[in-house]
Amino acid sequence: MNRPAWKKLRLTACSVAFSVWGIASAVAQPFTPIEGEGLSDRAGRKVSIDELPPCPPALTEILDRSNVTFRVGGLRPSIIRPSRSTGSVDQKFDAETQFRLRYSFNSRCRWKMVGDRPRRRMKVDVTFDQIELVVEHTVWLRSLPPIESFWRSPLVLHEFDHLRLSSDRRLKALFERKVRSHQSTVLSEAETRQLLEDDGVSSVSRLSLSSRVGGDHAKSWVGSVVQKEFDSVVELVEIRYAELDRVTQHGLRPVPVESELASWLTQDADE
Repeated sequence: MNRPAWKKLRLTACSVAFSVWGIASAVAQPFTPIEGEGLSDRAGRKVSIDELPPCPPALTEILDRSNVTFRVGGLRPSIIRPSRSTGSVDQKFDAETQFRLRYSFNSRCRWKMVGDRPRRRMKVDVTFDQIELVVEHTVWLRSLPPIESFWRSPLVLHEFDHLRLSSDRRLKALFERKVRSHQSTVLSEAETRQLLEDDGVSSVSRLSLSSRVGGDHAKSWVGSVVQKEFDSVVELVEIRYAELDRVTQHGLRPVPVESELASWLTQDADE
Protein backbone atom coordinates (compact mmCIF):
# COMPACT_ATOMS: atom_id res chain seq x y z
CA MET A 1 0.00 0.00 0.00
CA ASN A 2 1.42 3.35 -1.05
CA ARG A 3 1.36 6.09 1.53
CA PRO A 4 0.11 9.52 0.41
CA ALA A 5 2.87 11.85 -0.68
CA TRP A 6 3.01 14.76 1.77
CA LYS A 7 4.52 18.06 0.84
CA LYS A 8 6.86 19.89 3.14
CA LEU A 9 5.08 22.32 5.46
CA ARG A 10 5.63 25.88 4.35
CA LEU A 11 5.52 28.99 6.46
CA THR A 12 3.91 32.21 5.33
CA ALA A 13 2.79 35.31 7.20
CA CYS A 14 0.42 38.16 6.57
CA SER A 15 -0.88 41.30 8.20
CA VAL A 16 -4.20 42.68 7.01
CA ALA A 17 -6.38 45.68 7.79
CA PHE A 18 -9.88 46.45 6.52
CA SER A 19 -12.67 48.84 7.44
CA VAL A 20 -16.34 49.48 6.69
CA TRP A 21 -18.84 52.22 7.54
CA GLY A 22 -22.44 51.86 8.75
CA ILE A 23 -25.13 54.36 9.70
CA ALA A 24 -28.24 54.78 11.83
CA SER A 25 -30.48 57.85 11.90
CA ALA A 26 -32.86 59.39 14.41
CA VAL A 27 -35.60 61.98 14.43
CA ALA A 28 -36.69 64.52 16.99
CA GLN A 29 -40.23 65.80 17.35
CA PRO A 30 -40.80 68.22 15.80
CA PHE A 31 -38.22 68.41 12.99
CA THR A 32 -35.94 71.44 13.42
CA PRO A 33 -34.25 72.63 10.21
CA ILE A 34 -31.07 74.68 10.18
CA GLU A 35 -30.96 77.80 8.04
CA GLY A 36 -28.17 78.12 5.56
CA GLU A 37 -27.27 74.42 5.52
CA GLY A 38 -25.16 73.84 2.42
CA LEU A 39 -22.04 72.40 0.86
CA SER A 40 -19.71 75.04 2.34
CA ASP A 41 -19.92 73.36 5.74
CA ARG A 42 -20.63 69.84 4.56
CA ALA A 43 -19.45 68.02 7.68
CA GLY A 44 -20.77 70.56 10.16
CA ARG A 45 -18.88 71.91 13.15
CA LYS A 46 -16.93 69.56 15.36
CA VAL A 47 -18.14 69.82 18.95
CA SER A 48 -15.40 69.50 21.53
CA ILE A 49 -16.16 67.55 24.68
CA ASP A 50 -14.82 70.59 26.55
CA GLU A 51 -17.82 72.57 25.31
CA LEU A 52 -20.20 70.18 27.05
CA PRO A 53 -20.98 69.66 30.73
CA PRO A 54 -19.19 66.76 32.46
CA CYS A 55 -20.42 63.45 31.12
CA PRO A 56 -22.48 61.54 33.72
CA PRO A 57 -20.92 58.31 35.01
CA ALA A 58 -23.59 56.19 33.33
CA LEU A 59 -22.40 57.36 29.91
CA THR A 60 -18.68 57.90 30.57
CA GLU A 61 -17.64 54.30 29.92
CA ILE A 62 -19.51 54.25 26.60
CA LEU A 63 -17.98 57.59 25.63
CA ASP A 64 -14.47 56.38 26.46
CA ARG A 65 -14.67 53.19 24.40
CA SER A 66 -16.60 54.60 21.43
CA ASN A 67 -13.93 56.85 19.94
CA VAL A 68 -16.69 59.28 19.01
CA THR A 69 -16.66 62.65 17.30
CA PHE A 70 -19.68 64.93 17.73
CA ARG A 71 -20.67 67.24 14.88
CA VAL A 72 -23.48 69.76 14.60
CA GLY A 73 -25.03 71.29 11.49
CA GLY A 74 -23.95 70.76 7.93
CA LEU A 75 -24.90 67.63 6.05
CA ARG A 76 -25.64 64.23 7.50
CA PRO A 77 -22.76 61.72 7.36
CA SER A 78 -24.88 59.40 5.19
CA ILE A 79 -24.97 62.11 2.52
CA ILE A 80 -21.29 63.02 2.75
CA ARG A 81 -20.14 59.41 3.03
CA PRO A 82 -22.92 57.13 1.75
CA SER A 83 -23.00 53.62 3.17
CA ARG A 84 -25.46 51.00 4.29
CA SER A 85 -28.00 52.84 6.45
CA THR A 86 -31.04 52.10 8.60
CA GLY A 87 -32.68 55.30 7.38
CA SER A 88 -33.62 56.79 4.03
CA VAL A 89 -31.27 59.41 2.62
CA ASP A 90 -34.29 61.45 1.54
CA GLN A 91 -35.94 61.39 4.98
CA LYS A 92 -35.43 64.26 7.41
CA PHE A 93 -33.52 63.27 10.52
CA ASP A 94 -32.29 65.34 13.44
CA ALA A 95 -29.44 63.04 14.43
CA GLU A 96 -27.36 60.29 12.93
CA THR A 97 -24.69 57.90 14.18
CA GLN A 98 -22.13 56.56 11.76
CA PHE A 99 -19.88 53.73 12.90
CA ARG A 100 -16.68 52.51 11.32
CA LEU A 101 -15.41 49.06 12.15
CA ARG A 102 -11.93 48.02 11.11
CA TYR A 103 -9.86 44.97 11.79
CA SER A 104 -6.25 43.87 11.58
CA PHE A 105 -4.43 40.66 12.29
CA ASN A 106 -1.10 38.93 11.97
CA SER A 107 -0.91 35.28 11.05
CA ARG A 108 1.60 32.51 10.49
CA CYS A 109 0.31 29.98 8.01
CA ARG A 110 1.48 26.42 7.30
CA TRP A 111 -0.01 24.36 4.50
CA LYS A 112 0.33 21.01 2.84
CA MET A 113 -1.57 18.82 0.42
CA VAL A 114 -3.31 15.82 1.97
CA GLY A 115 -5.22 12.81 0.69
CA ASP A 116 -4.65 10.29 -2.06
CA ARG A 117 -4.34 11.24 -5.69
CA PRO A 118 -6.22 12.33 -7.62
CA ARG A 119 -8.44 13.87 -4.93
CA ARG A 120 -5.86 15.93 -3.10
CA ARG A 121 -6.84 18.82 -0.87
CA MET A 122 -5.12 21.63 0.94
CA LYS A 123 -4.76 21.55 4.72
CA VAL A 124 -4.08 24.94 6.31
CA ASP A 125 -2.86 25.46 9.87
CA VAL A 126 -2.86 29.07 11.04
CA THR A 127 -1.55 30.78 14.13
CA PHE A 128 -3.31 34.12 14.59
CA ASP A 129 -1.67 36.93 16.56
CA GLN A 130 -2.84 40.43 17.45
CA ILE A 131 -6.41 40.13 16.22
CA GLU A 132 -7.86 43.61 16.57
CA LEU A 133 -11.34 45.02 16.05
CA VAL A 134 -11.55 48.79 16.42
CA VAL A 135 -14.60 51.03 16.18
CA GLU A 136 -14.93 54.76 15.52
CA HIS A 137 -18.09 56.86 15.50
CA THR A 138 -19.43 60.15 14.29
CA VAL A 139 -22.57 61.41 16.02
CA TRP A 140 -24.16 64.14 13.96
CA LEU A 141 -26.79 66.52 15.36
CA ARG A 142 -28.77 68.88 13.19
CA SER A 143 -28.80 71.37 16.04
CA LEU A 144 -27.21 71.27 19.46
CA PRO A 145 -29.57 70.48 22.35
CA PRO A 146 -29.46 72.94 25.26
CA ILE A 147 -25.99 72.62 26.75
CA GLU A 148 -27.18 72.38 30.36
CA SER A 149 -29.31 69.32 29.52
CA PHE A 150 -27.22 67.88 26.68
CA TRP A 151 -26.59 64.50 28.32
CA ARG A 152 -30.30 64.16 29.22
CA SER A 153 -31.55 64.91 25.72
CA PRO A 154 -33.66 61.99 24.38
CA LEU A 155 -31.97 62.47 21.02
CA VAL A 156 -28.48 62.17 22.53
CA LEU A 157 -29.49 59.21 24.69
CA HIS A 158 -30.85 57.40 21.64
CA GLU A 159 -27.55 57.91 19.83
CA PHE A 160 -25.75 56.57 22.89
CA ASP A 161 -27.81 53.40 22.59
CA HIS A 162 -26.37 53.05 19.10
CA LEU A 163 -22.88 53.67 20.48
CA ARG A 164 -23.46 51.03 23.12
CA LEU A 165 -24.36 48.45 20.47
CA SER A 166 -21.44 49.04 18.10
CA SER A 167 -18.79 49.54 20.79
CA ASP A 168 -19.81 46.49 22.81
CA ARG A 169 -16.65 44.74 24.00
CA ARG A 170 -18.21 41.37 23.25
CA LEU A 171 -18.00 42.09 19.52
CA LYS A 172 -14.22 41.84 19.60
CA ALA A 173 -14.41 38.60 21.57
CA LEU A 174 -16.91 37.23 19.06
CA PHE A 175 -14.76 38.24 16.10
CA GLU A 176 -11.65 36.71 17.64
CA ARG A 177 -13.48 33.48 18.45
CA LYS A 178 -14.83 33.22 14.90
CA VAL A 179 -11.40 33.85 13.38
CA ARG A 180 -9.63 31.33 15.61
CA SER A 181 -12.16 28.66 14.65
CA HIS A 182 -10.23 28.43 11.36
CA GLN A 183 -6.87 27.59 12.96
CA SER A 184 -6.82 24.13 11.35
CA THR A 185 -8.89 23.45 8.25
CA VAL A 186 -8.86 20.90 5.45
CA LEU A 187 -10.33 22.48 2.33
CA SER A 188 -12.48 20.44 0.01
CA GLU A 189 -11.15 19.65 -3.44
CA ALA A 190 -13.59 22.21 -4.85
CA GLU A 191 -12.38 24.90 -2.42
CA THR A 192 -8.76 24.13 -3.26
CA ARG A 193 -9.55 24.36 -6.97
CA GLN A 194 -11.44 27.64 -6.40
CA LEU A 195 -8.29 29.23 -4.97
CA LEU A 196 -6.58 28.61 -8.28
CA GLU A 197 -9.52 29.92 -10.28
CA ASP A 198 -9.51 33.10 -8.19
CA ASP A 199 -5.81 33.40 -9.07
CA GLY A 200 -6.60 33.31 -12.77
CA VAL A 201 -5.96 29.61 -13.45
CA SER A 202 -8.96 28.51 -15.49
CA SER A 203 -8.34 24.79 -15.74
CA VAL A 204 -6.21 22.48 -13.61
CA SER A 205 -6.14 18.72 -13.85
CA ARG A 206 -6.44 16.68 -10.69
CA LEU A 207 -2.94 15.32 -11.23
CA SER A 208 -1.40 18.80 -11.36
CA LEU A 209 -3.47 20.31 -8.53
CA SER A 210 -0.89 19.78 -5.80
CA SER A 211 1.90 21.26 -7.90
CA ARG A 212 -0.04 24.44 -8.66
CA VAL A 213 -1.18 25.32 -5.12
CA GLY A 214 1.29 27.37 -3.08
CA GLY A 215 1.74 29.56 -0.04
CA ASP A 216 0.13 32.57 -1.69
CA HIS A 217 -3.04 30.56 -2.12
CA ALA A 218 -2.97 29.59 1.56
CA LYS A 219 -2.63 33.25 2.52
CA SER A 220 -5.46 34.15 0.16
CA TRP A 221 -7.68 31.61 1.87
CA VAL A 222 -6.79 32.96 5.33
CA GLY A 223 -7.62 36.48 4.22
CA SER A 224 -10.96 35.40 2.77
CA VAL A 225 -12.14 33.56 5.89
CA VAL A 226 -11.16 36.45 8.18
CA GLN A 227 -13.00 38.87 5.89
CA LYS A 228 -16.06 36.62 5.98
CA GLU A 229 -16.09 36.59 9.78
CA PHE A 230 -15.62 40.36 9.86
CA ASP A 231 -18.57 40.81 7.50
CA SER A 232 -20.72 38.69 9.81
CA VAL A 233 -19.86 40.94 12.78
CA VAL A 234 -20.65 44.08 10.76
CA GLU A 235 -23.96 42.53 9.73
CA LEU A 236 -24.75 41.78 13.37
CA VAL A 237 -24.19 45.43 14.31
CA GLU A 238 -26.34 46.57 11.39
CA ILE A 239 -29.14 44.24 12.46
CA ARG A 240 -29.05 45.61 16.01
CA TYR A 241 -28.93 49.19 14.76
CA ALA A 242 -31.96 48.55 12.55
CA GLU A 243 -33.83 46.82 15.38
CA LEU A 244 -33.15 49.73 17.73
CA ASP A 245 -34.50 52.22 15.21
CA ARG A 246 -37.47 50.01 14.40
CA VAL A 247 -38.70 49.49 17.97
CA THR A 248 -38.07 53.14 18.94
CA GLN A 249 -39.16 54.67 15.62
CA HIS A 250 -35.74 56.28 15.30
CA GLY A 251 -35.71 57.51 18.87
CA LEU A 252 -39.28 58.72 19.21
CA ARG A 253 -40.20 55.92 21.63
CA PRO A 254 -38.29 54.25 24.48
CA VAL A 255 -36.86 50.77 24.09
CA PRO A 256 -39.54 48.31 25.28
CA VAL A 257 -38.48 47.06 28.70
CA GLU A 258 -39.25 43.41 27.97
CA SER A 259 -37.66 43.37 24.51
CA GLU A 260 -34.63 41.30 23.57
CA LEU A 261 -32.90 44.53 22.60
CA ALA A 262 -33.40 46.01 26.08
CA SER A 263 -31.95 42.86 27.57
CA TRP A 264 -28.94 43.16 25.30
CA LEU A 265 -28.37 46.81 26.22
CA THR A 266 -28.74 46.03 29.92
CA GLN A 267 -26.29 43.12 29.74
CA ASP A 268 -23.71 45.38 28.20
CA ALA A 269 -24.25 48.05 30.85
CA ASP A 270 -23.80 45.48 33.61
CA GLU A 271 -20.52 44.08 32.30
